[in-house]
Amino acid sequence: MDEIKRRFAEDIGAKLAAAPESAAKADMIEELADNLARRYEDMTAAGVAPEDAYARAMAQLGSVEELTAYLEGLEPEGTDAAGADGESFFRAVGDICRAAGDIAREAVGIVGGTFRGAAQEDRKDRTECYVNFNGKNAFHGADIPSGDLLRLDVEVTNGDVDICLSDEADGPVRVEGSDALEVFAAGDGTLTVREKRWASSQFFSFRGLSRTDVSLTIPARRWESIRVCTVAGDVDMGGELEVGKLTLRTANGDLTCRVKSCQWAKVQSASGDVHLEGDFTAVQVDAASGDVELSGPAGEANVTTASGDVELSGPVGRVKVRAMSGDVSVKSSVLPAGMELSSKSGDVRARIPDSGPFSVTLKSVSGDVHYGFPQWWSADAPAGEERPRYSLTSISGDVTLEKY
Repeated sequence: MDEIKRRFAEDIGAKLAAAPESAAKADMIEELADNLARRYEDMTAAGVAPEDAYARAMAQLGSVEELTAYLEGLEPEGTDAAGADGESFFRAVGDICRAAGDIAREAVGIVGGTFRGAAQEDRKDRTECYVNFNGKNAFHGADIPSGDLLRLDVEVTNGDVDICLSDEADGPVRVEGSDALEVFAAGDGTLTVREKRWASSQFFSFRGLSRTDVSLTIPARRWESIRVCTVAGDVDMGGELEVGKLTLRTANGDLTCRVKSCQWAKVQSASGDVHLEGDFTAVQVDAASGDVELSGPAGEANVTTASGDVELSGPVGRVKVRAMSGDVSVKSSVLPAGMELSSKSGDVRARIPDSGPFSVTLKSVSGDVHYGFPQWWSADAPAGEERPRYSLTSISGDVTLEKY
């Protein structure tokens, strides 16, 4: 890869010859060359001839004029002329991403890292390409027929994503946004909305120097799957949404989702609050920093958070919550089939109905333990009877199990 990367670096340097020499220019060329070299590798791995792959990758460099203008606008020391506030902000974002670990790396990789799907998409049956603006044109919206659409896939680097429902079950999908957007439908029924995958766009997006907000209005009918991924931005989905598989990821932003029903949901946030409302058959939430709130029926709920409170309310079947720093609260109107709640430095509280026997372990190292039921149920169930098992533990917080 080193040799092909050097070749990209030479060609990119030639295209940026008009820009003054600086450390920032050298860093830009290095980053862009690495980006294009990865695209080249992905395409050759997918069977594209080397020279064809090289030409395709170079065609994805993007706007040389914008790159040159950026370099010319930098201060002599190579900092952005916009000032220290912007620099400190993006340093903070970087710190958040590094601290978040796997969650942030996965989000960044999906949106703009290796582009491993690009080569496959070249061979995918695209029935229509609706929007393909170059960033200099305003995107005033597009209506996409939804008859054959089963799945929705949205990827942006720096921007908010809003998804709401229309009243028409067979109505079109309305897409509104700005900057560089691609919107296309594939033959497998997937509607993809994403930023134009130029290397230059990625360069600016990851520095917060460009922003792509996306607003979608989709028909109020069942969707097989919906996936939304953003590195820096909020995600808001609202309405009587019915979806089979739901995937939401962000490295820095709040995630809010209201559904009528969802069979399986996976939600990941590195920095930001998570609010989920609706009927979930199974839901998994991984959050590094931020509160998690889940309301409504949940057949199975699994929540992990490093820093933030967790609150679940509604009838739950099985629930597992692990918190490093923050309170944990579960309120279920039915007797859960299983419950495992733990927090290192926070209170753990659960409220359930007094509607049957169960086995429970309550433990706190340096906090109080409160048990609100009339008696301690025996851990030994009669032969043939399987009782629910509960565990509520904390190291430095109170532990409470109470009844309705």
